[in-house]
Amino acid sequence: MISGKCIVCEADKNGFPIIEDAVIRAIRAVKKGLKMAKGNTLIVCASCVEQYKKKRSDFEKALVQYGLLGAFLLLILVAVPLFIGGSFNFATVATAVLLALLIFAFSIFRYYPAADLTGYVPPAPTTAQQGAASQAAATSPALQPQPAPRNLLSMFPAKAHENRQQEKSRGQKPAVKKGEKKK
Repeated sequence: MISGKCIVCEADKNGFPIIEDAVIRAIRAVKKGLKMAKGNTLIVCASCVEQYKKKRSDFEKALVQYGLLGAFLLLILVAVPLFIGGSFNFATVATAVLLALLIFAFSIFRYYPAADLTGYVPPAPTTAQQGAASQAAATSPALQPQPAPRNLLSMFPAKAHENRQQEKSRGQKPAVKKGEKKK
């Protein structure tokens, strides 16, 4: 853990370092060129790790979505004209690639840098959270363990009993199974 500025809560704390990638280096270069650079060490503090993980996963999902959208558009603009009898045109392919890259670049608006979370141990649930979970399990009958039925007929005892009662009330004899003798 190192000291620096947390990217989630923006406080000066100790935490896990942010990995310097091309986007971070580009932002630092632009800020340095505009004389706005503060020279902060970027971190994620231990109390903000869960929020960080959620924001990072949102960015990764957006990255995949924009990538798939760009690839689909590239496929549509390049392959479909060839299938309907068009000719191969380098300008169309170049334009399609540029458009796909532009769409993929939109994911930068949701950018959230990667952090080195080596050594992070998720906090254990508090006693209040454990108590609430055990109380919910105790009140919910669906979550209670049920004994396994011994055979299929024992799973529906009420239905079999209702059928016998209906047969008796109509004055009919109960149905005889194959292989049994009539009384």
